[in-house]
This record gives sequence, C-alpha cells and structure tokens, in this order.
Amino acid sequence: NNNNNNNNGSCFFEPVIVLSTTWRLQRRSRDVLLSSFASKRVGTNNRTLVDYLNRFNDGDGDGDVVTNDSAVVSSSSSFSSSWSTPDLDHGTTPEGRASEINAWLSAHCSRRHDPTIQRKDLLFLILDDLDLLYTDAGKRNPIVDEQHFVCTVSYTGYRQVEGKVGLTQDRVELALCKMKEQVKAIYRRKFGTGRWDVEEWDIISGSPILKPHLAALRSDGCPSWIAEIAQRYVKEETRKTRNDNDHGGGGNSGSSHRRRRFRFWRWGRWR
Repeated sequence: NNNNNNNNGSCFFEPVIVLSTTWRLQRRSRDVLLSSFASKRVGTNNRTLVDYLNRFNDGDGDGDVVTNDSAVVSSSSSFSSSWSTPDLDHGTTPEGRASEINAWLSAHCSRRHDPTIQRKDLLFLILDDLDLLYTDAGKRNPIVDEQHFVCTVSYTGYRQVEGKVGLTQDRVELALCKMKEQVKAIYRRKFGTGRWDVEEWDIISGSPILKPHLAALRSDGCPSWIAEIAQRYVKEETRKTRNDNDHGGGGNSGSSHRRRRFRFWRWGRWR
C-alpha cells in the first residue's frame, strides 16, 4: 500500500494484513485469531496487528470493522471483507487458496479506480503453510510466483514436514528480502532504470563518464561490456562511500564526482 513517493523515487509503504487462512471462515476461530492479533503490538508506532487489518477501511467504507476486543461487525454468515480473501469453497488445497488470493488481488486492483494499476504494480507477500507454488497434483501453479511467496513449512518429498514450522527468523529475513526486491522491481519499471535500483541509478546518472550511455543502461538489450563497467563503477563508488562513512566523512571525499580511475578506450574498453 504505497502512501508516499519522494522526488528521488523512494517510497514509504504502509503495511496491511489480509487473511487467507480458513480460520477466517468460522466465527469462533476468527475470534481466537483476532484476539491474538489484538494482543500483539509491533513497529515504532506500537500499533496492534488488528490496526493493520483495519487500514483498508480508512476512507473506504468497505468491509467489516474489527475492534481490539476481537468483535467482528458482520451480519452475514458467509464472511466477506476487504481484509480477507473471498471464500471460493476450495481454500484447503494449494490451487484453491491461490485462487482466493488471486481473486482478492484482482478486486483490490479494480477498487483503486486507476486503470494503470496492474497486479505487477502491487507490493505484496503471501505467507502460508501450504506450498502454493505447486498444485496438489504436483504441477507448477501459474498463479503464484516465488518473489511473492514464503512457505512457513519446509517440505521434503510429497507433503512431508521437515524442520521448524511457522514464521521463523530465517523466514522473516527471507520475506523482507523478497519485499525489498519487489520494491526495486517496481522502481525500475516506474522510472525506466533497467536493472538498476534507485541507489545504483543515482551513482550511474551522476557520472560524467557513464552519462552518454544512460539510454543503453536503461534498456534490456544493454551491451554486456557497458553493464559490467557500470556494475564495477557502482561497486567502487559504494565502497568509497562506505570507507568515507567509516572514517567520519572527513577529507576531500565529498561526493561521487571525485577523479575517476576509469578511462575510455576508443575500442570500447574501460580501464
């Protein structure tokens, strides 16, 4: 949920929780889950997890409201909400769960009332104990890709659980890494920076040597020798900046416009 964009392209994201668990379908199970959410406070703002469910209702007028005493305002026995996936009657299978999540994502895109928003522009991550990357028949599931999914159970063979179950520290770090990669991919698509993220592109575009090659560096068909030199340049400038920070930023380090070690040969090689 992208709430703010800076001029340099960096984004601030407000997290939102959407429930896809079958616990959402039964009132008693749902109350147990929401009661647990209400007791957990996270982040620097010390909000409860329930607060992150309710964010979809801000200004939306859509969906049920959850309170911190776990009560759900709902008059319908067929539970449906903006903060839960729809019940398509087969959510206990990997393909069924994936279909319900996909239905929610499609509805969310249309609710934004912006025809330019596509699924690939959404920043989201699926956490599930079902391996949604594959169907029950063992075939690859085309709905879910690895960049948007972390399985909270380790399987070996066919549905045989191995190791710890749940959101372990390793899985949290994997989830954060995947979210970071999604942000980079969204930035690259939005600003046309090719394979380069915002920090890398700032370094590249500030180089008088690389400036004539910016168009090539943006394209998917960028010559490998240009990409390799840009990568080396980014790595070297990043190392210099880190060293400057480690030494208090003193001296004549100043900026990325110091005298470069690279020279361009007329035969198209860098040194």
